[in-house]
Amino acid sequence: MKEIGERLQWVREALGLSQIEISKIVDVHQTTWSLYEKGLRLPDQFQIPRIAGKLKISVSYLLGEGLDGVERDLAIRLAAQHPQLVDKKNTPENKDKPQP
Repeated sequence: MKEIGERLQWVREALGLSQIEISKIVDVHQTTWSLYEKGLRLPDQFQIPRIAGKLKISVSYLLGEGLDGVERDLAIRLAAQHPQLVDKKNTPENKDKPQP
């Protein structure tokens, strides 16, 4: 639960938005957004794809996977701030190396 909130916070910060601004974009109350970020509440099964669509991120990103499906400019900003999100297998220097 905390991971979804953390990733929502990372997206908000990468976009340079306040909680009030992003909550208006995704059409939830600011308190609800704050609870999402703190991991005290989860978006429901209908809200997750809606939020992902409005923020140009993927549901898989929210669920703990890499940056596939995240809008390119946003993915670059997220990767710069959170290098652990980058899939090391797909970097140019590792692309041709055999994977174990």
